[in-house]
Amino acid sequence: MNIDGHRHGRARDCDDRQSRLWAIWKRDRRAWWLLIPPVLIFLIFMNTYARHFGRWLLPIFPIICLLAAFGGHELIRYAGRRWELGASALVVVALCGQGLVYSLHSDVVLSRPYTAALARDWMVAHIPSGARVVVEPMVPANWMQSFPRDPARPAKARWRKYSSLRSVITASGALDSAGSYAVKIEDYERTLAPALITWYEHEGVCWVVSGSTQAGRAYADPGAAPNAIAYYAALEHSARLLYRVTPMTGGRAPGRLSFDWSFDYYPLDYRLPGPELRIYRLSWRGCGG
Repeated sequence: MNIDGHRHGRARDCDDRQSRLWAIWKRDRRAWWLLIPPVLIFLIFMNTYARHFGRWLLPIFPIICLLAAFGGHELIRYAGRRWELGASALVVVALCGQGLVYSLHSDVVLSRPYTAALARDWMVAHIPSGARVVVEPMVPANWMQSFPRDPARPAKARWRKYSSLRSVITASGALDSAGSYAVKIEDYERTLAPALITWYEHEGVCWVVSGSTQAGRAYADPGAAPNAIAYYAALEHSARLLYRVTPMTGGRAPGRLSFDWSFDYYPLDYRLPGPELRIYRLSWRGCGG
């Protein structure tokens, strides 16, 4: 038996396994420079932004997938023939398990009724046609319309919508009905104040539909929109909550706003697609409250 040859063979095998830890650098340094630094530079650059969205990582997802696949392949090789099957199973679970679970979860959630559709069904049953309604800017314009069974007949508005994207509130939170101005949707929460409740009465509004994808913006950073926090508190105090639908299991509220999770329903606590919606009826005399 050639003992020296056996020892040298084991040494070469050990060195080869260690070299696989730096396999990309060893095999093709051009590929290393193409795959590794761009990911690090991209992540560092994106972290300089105050706002973050998951979709912003899409440009580097293909690179990350390639690196993950390469790393899994190297792990299987490093495990050797004796542990190859177990290592392969581990790699498959690690790389594919999370995606499989959350893809199935998302499919199940998306197969169920949208919360805004459920809220609209309730409105059709309980809010008279032609009533004046405040709807926060979170649904498309045709959400307020009725569509006849005959496609030749045009759709028409079922309720009269208060213009949420025109404000009569000053920066200090005071009411200025003579100085109304257009509002961008991203600034909507900055134009809310308790004085709006009185203005709704003046405008003949009896119903307010609020959603977590708008109200959640204020609660995520109360210091940036204190008047909005006061507005929602005043709404709770001066109006009756007649309907609430939440997308979360157990009737829980969605919690701190995350735009990504509010639309891709990643958390396993989601049972329905859509935001939490609350429908209030104001209590002034003309509303029958």
